[in-house]
Amino acid sequence: LIVEDDIIVARDIQNRLKNLGFEVTASVSSGEEAIIRAKENLPDLVLMDIVLKGEMDGIEAAEIIQSRFDIPVIFLTAYTDEERSERAKLAIPFGYILKPFQDRDLKITIEMALYAAKVDAKRKQAEEALRKSEDKLDAICSSIHTGIIIIDAESHTIVDANPYAVSLIGVSADTIAGKVCHEYICPAEEGKCPITNLGQTVVSSESILLSIDGERIPILKRVTSLNMDDKKYFLESFIDISDLKKAEEEKKRLEAQLQQAQKLESVGILAGGIAHDFNNLLSIIMGNISMTKDDVKPEYGVTEFLNEAEAASLLAQDLTKQLITFSKGGAPVKKISYISNLIKKATDFALSGSNVGCEFNMPDDLWATEIDQGQIRHVINNVVINAVQAMPQGGTIEVCAENFMISADKGSELLSLQDGTYVKISFRDQGVGISDKDLAMIFDPYYSSKERGTQKGMGLGLATSYSIIKKHHGKITVASEVGVGTTINIYLPASEIAVPVKKTLEEKALTGKVKILVMDDEEMIRKVLSQTVSRLGYEAVCSKEGVEAIEIYKKAKESGEPFDAVLLDLTIRGGMGGKHAIEKLIEIDPEVKGIVSSGHSGDPVMTDFRAYGFKGAINKPFGKNELSKILNKVIVDRQSCL
Repeated sequence: LIVEDDIIVARDIQNRLKNLGFEVTASVSSGEEAIIRAKENLPDLVLMDIVLKGEMDGIEAAEIIQSRFDIPVIFLTAYTDEERSERAKLAIPFGYILKPFQDRDLKITIEMALYAAKVDAKRKQAEEALRKSEDKLDAICSSIHTGIIIIDAESHTIVDANPYAVSLIGVSADTIAGKVCHEYICPAEEGKCPITNLGQTVVSSESILLSIDGERIPILKRVTSLNMDDKKYFLESFIDISDLKKAEEEKKRLEAQLQQAQKLESVGILAGGIAHDFNNLLSIIMGNISMTKDDVKPEYGVTEFLNEAEAASLLAQDLTKQLITFSKGGAPVKKISYISNLIKKATDFALSGSNVGCEFNMPDDLWATEIDQGQIRHVINNVVINAVQAMPQGGTIEVCAENFMISADKGSELLSLQDGTYVKISFRDQGVGISDKDLAMIFDPYYSSKERGTQKGMGLGLATSYSIIKKHHGKITVASEVGVGTTINIYLPASEIAVPVKKTLEEKALTGKVKILVMDDEEMIRKVLSQTVSRLGYEAVCSKEGVEAIEIYKKAKESGEPFDAVLLDLTIRGGMGGKHAIEKLIEIDPEVKGIVSSGHSGDPVMTDFRAYGFKGAINKPFGKNELSKILNKVIVDRQSCL
């Protein structure tokens, strides 16, 4: 495009350009027209006379054409003043041609301008690509949830940080720029940073980020060294792993609970089997002691020894009950109760004879619970005795109970419990406390932090308590601080059913001849039971297994001398046990008065005996009085039971 207001000069330039091999798109005489033609034709180059007639000179037109259309301009001039020369420089033309000029000068100037324009276009493209790349990088660094900080390797100062990093720290990038890195991104003291001192690369290292408000944020970071402008820097990138840490802690807590539950279950299975066999042996021991006491004369001087042996047997019986409760068996026989009175009585009993006092704090409107009173009494007794032992110099136990609601937003420590209503019972002592190490094993059988060889703290107390509360679908937790004291919280599901009114049954005496069929696979037990039944004034007939018992019962019924009751052992080795035997007996006699007996009280047949056709149940070992009561109630009143 030629811009020249002298028509003769313009034609001359046009002819010379054509001779040199260039194409002229147009030739105009004003700056305004030059802008219009440049927009329409988009020429590769504009030859622009600086001095033009009209309001717009060549310099102003050149500036517009270059800025709007990015077309290179060569100025044509014969003369100009100093001011216009300075303006021409600011327009940054791609060349000057002084009039008059030779064709050779014109060609060289045009070719150089076109070449320079191509180079400039490539430069601009590269700059644009670089700008876009920088914008993209800035957008990524600003939006990713990864902290990025650049550190001067020599001064250990922060050079720059991305938005996520400064948001975690809690200050602006300008504020932390120039500050030493250990003030914010790690807790190391000045001069003790292994990264900046040794200059090594760090991959996936856990560290701490220090926020402005003092919070220590766990991070996983990576540090690499880089050189920029002949200077060494460290690029530190990191992510916030607070949620991951919480998840790991929760996982460890749940794994610990699972391991404890599995451990207790394994030990419980073993304990249940031992307790069953041990109860059979105790039945023989206690039965023989009872009969010996009946027969021995006071002047022989052995009554005291027999009493001590019987007392020891009763303690052993209590131990087997704990073993059964601790094992997979020992299922609670629940009834709906208001627990306040039970808590007070059990606590007072456990404190009797000690130098420890008690403060009760329980509301009058405490919800009812569905519990096995004997088992819960045992739990309270164990908890209180442990508290007393923790306060050898005396003190006070605070016992509280409250109605407690567990929901998704309340009770994070009770995640293993279902949402609902509970009665929370708390026992808070002023004792020596329990260390974290011992606290983790507090519910293990026979574990104790106390001195070995003493009775204190040795046994199944808390292990059994844990098992009992678990079987009640509740939870027991322990919190303690050494030198301050221990708090044990028990959560029991509340019941919406009203507590039924207890009816008093009138006990009737047995009259006339009473026949009892006894079935047990242990010969010594059969012998003891037979003698015990005889001493109660009844006739006993024994059988060692179910098939034999059924045949004996059938013959007695056909002969007109039926049995008044049948005492059946639940488990028979190598033969039919009580569960199947009662089914066959009911077919023979729907009114059969069966009593199930077992050394494992947790068996479903024992806890729900009526559903299996029995009229009563009695746990081994049992004494003469217990046997008398169950026989009396089952024979006289079919609907009553122990």
